[in-house]
Amino acid sequence: MISMKGHSLAARQARAVLAKAARQRCVASLSLRECCRASSTRPALLVPHHRRYSTFSPPATTAPQHEIADAAETTPPEGVWTSAVPLAGFVDLSPRRSLIEVSGKDAFRFLHGLLTNEPPLGNDGVYAAFLNVRGRVMYDAFIYPTSHNKKWTTMNPPSDEPDAQTYLVEHDSTVTTQLLTYLKFRKLRDKVTLRTVEDWKVWYAWEDFPENLMMRRMAGAPTEYDLNPYMRKPPAFIGADDTRAPGFGVRIVLSTEAPDPLWPLRVYEEGRVERFVEADLETYDLRRIQYGIPEGTEDLSPGNILPMESCIDMMGGINFKKGCYVGQELTTRTKHIGVVPRRVVPYALYDLSQSAPESPEYNPDLALPAPAQLGYKSPIIPAADQPKLNAKGEIARPLGSLISRHGNVGLATVRMAAIEQSQSGSEACFRVLPRKVDGEGFDLESAGQPNRGIGIKLFRPYWWEKDAGTPSESATVVE
Repeated sequence: MISMKGHSLAARQARAVLAKAARQRCVASLSLRECCRASSTRPALLVPHHRRYSTFSPPATTAPQHEIADAAETTPPEGVWTSAVPLAGFVDLSPRRSLIEVSGKDAFRFLHGLLTNEPPLGNDGVYAAFLNVRGRVMYDAFIYPTSHNKKWTTMNPPSDEPDAQTYLVEHDSTVTTQLLTYLKFRKLRDKVTLRTVEDWKVWYAWEDFPENLMMRRMAGAPTEYDLNPYMRKPPAFIGADDTRAPGFGVRIVLSTEAPDPLWPLRVYEEGRVERFVEADLETYDLRRIQYGIPEGTEDLSPGNILPMESCIDMMGGINFKKGCYVGQELTTRTKHIGVVPRRVVPYALYDLSQSAPESPEYNPDLALPAPAQLGYKSPIIPAADQPKLNAKGEIARPLGSLISRHGNVGLATVRMAAIEQSQSGSEACFRVLPRKVDGEGFDLESAGQPNRGIGIKLFRPYWWEKDAGTPSESATVVE
């Protein structure tokens, strides 16, 4: 367990840098504890085991509004935060994420037998995955309870059946038909009703502070603010605090009549609305990549990747203590073996003749050397090795491969040894090649020459456990 007390030196150094560079405005005086809007009666948080970094309890008082405004208006010092992603914003996820309603007296039992995580019993949603019988990820999902929301129950009157429950399953829009078929095939005699929801949609919002980002970067671990963020989902609304990574953001499900997700989050009444930018899906993808979070069929190829290789265990999506579910056997076996050979990590591409980047920052103007036609399953090899082909004309025994790409950044599934080597500070570096190298204009011999070609820098997410090569426990209550 990592204690935040161990990072006090890094915190003092961060505050000193900010105090010097913030135009005679003492941003460092705005402590992270003061930034947290919370009460002393806040219930215990249901978070994955790896996030028990601190038992920090925020104060009952709210930060003065002038201090929050000062923090919002401050320009981050150079080198502390530079990104294409704004510090605060919101995104309409409805073009990419859809909803399926599961209702009936057996709704909880039905989902319990399919999900890697326990269906929610309270008002907050949970992150989980549907697996196939071989233990591979089919669909990632958020499961939201709805009975506590007055607007939902008004628009969708509950069933007259006693103990009837209703859940919303947020999923990738491209697989709505397949997921419905998956659920109907396994319904059997369970008394549940399945339907798609068109008049409600999913929003995502986030809020960061320069001081918090500076402390996180220097400490290499989640901060107090990450674990107890200022902005949280109000209990009366449908949604979830997106705990796949500490400090990542909030997901809220609202009717299509809602113009934005900020009014439920009390952003307007607290005078912080000027900070928030209405962003697009590309910005959301870039933020996910920076945090190392795979999502949807683009990152999680259905039926081809194990849940722990996808970091679903470290993102709180697997409960190893729950009962049987589809694909549990191989998942539990992997846990008991105690070894996860590969993980999904963010990366940044660069020219091997140049220095490697220090963070997975999006750079649309970066010019990559040919061939830059890199896509799904493009292999990663040591930069000093000469590429070798197998009988299919593909690179033999790569260290990993790309699973998604947005310009010069994306996500890749890579051997743990290569990830740790990339973070060790050594001179070792890696290159990425096209999946098939027998096309026109590609010289296999020159591809192995040093300081030539496309390099790839791998980044270990700050929220990972110290020993990420073993399966992570999940769903531990932090008091």
